Amino acid sequence: MDATAEKFGPKNEELRFWDFQEPPIGSVIAMEFRLVYRGPLSSSSRSNSRATEKHQIRKQLSPQLHQFWKEHPHLKHFLTTGEFLRGPSELGEPQNLVTRLAKQFSRGAHTFVPLVREQDDTYCSLNILFLRRDAPGRIVTGGGDLDNRLKTLLDALKVPQTTDGLPDVVEQGFDPIFCLLQDDSQITSLSVIADRILAPLEAAEREKDVVLVIHVHVYRGTNAAQVTGLPGNL
Repeated sequence: MDATAEKFGPKNEELRFWDFQEPPIGSVIAMEFRLVYRGPLSSSSRSNSRATEKHQIRKQLSPQLHQFWKEHPHLKHFLTTGEFLRGPSELGEPQNLVTRLAKQFSRGAHTFVPLVREQDDTYCSLNILFLRRDAPGRIVTGGGDLDNRLKTLLDALKVPQTTDGLPDVVEQGFDPIFCLLQDDSQITSLSVIADRILAPLEAAEREKDVVLVIHVHVYRGTNAAQVTGLPGNL
């Protein structure tokens, strides 16, 4: 995707903004929430796609997304039934929407449930607070080029295209894996504020670990089935 970026601010802070496309005309913000990631975030390249690291990021975000499904007033119904007004069923039964999505988005033995899906005419914008321990003035070079580190993150937010980086055996608690996106083409805009972590290292932390706070706005179109489960066009 083509994008433009702007940089400004004090020496130890940077704001970058990519505007890929406008949200669809008539769309509304259907959901808003934040995800948090703590850990390594290395640059992706043609020679090293960081496939295993991307899956580790997915695993950290999956329980947060699952919790959002369980708490959202409409999404929680899809954990037990395939239709908003139908009676309850158990997770794993054929009519369960999450079960059907998991079968649709399978990669080898692994199954995925994306929240933002093409079939539901949904899109999202991301505002990311990117915290790291690089010295002032090393926002881009420390730990790798910022753009390529963000590529690692964006790839981890979506359903993988192949089984690269996935373990041979499905791990307990990750069947299915909840993802944010079906595909990163559904991101309409991306903004990043990068700054320093001033707190001392904790026992399990490493110097190059980052903390990401990902503010998500999900936009719902007006001409397709809605992710909230409400029938008809709005």
